[in-house]
Amino acid sequence: MGSSNILEISTALVTLCKLLTSDMIPAILPEVTRLLEHENELVRKKAVGALHRCHQIDPTSILHVLNNIRRILCDRDPTVMGATLPLFYDLIE
Repeated sequence: MGSSNILEISTALVTLCKLLTSDMIPAILPEVTRLLEHENELVRKKAVGALHRCHQIDPTSILHVLNNIRRILCDRDPTVMGATLPLFYDLIE
């Protein structure tokens, strides 16, 4: 996830969603949160998906990044906003 190649970052985020366990969440959460600010909309969208997966595994794990989630809900790219809606819905529920 520290690569400069957008495809490598996206692949790492998708793979992370498949392999993530509750023990891994504290280690990867700062990096995923940092990627919410990435310049590429695809990376931001995949980072939202990784946050959603973290929430599905441990609902209390992302409570400290709620401000970042609110900010990404108003992203300049509509696909990122759309990807944030299921996460936001689960947080509200």
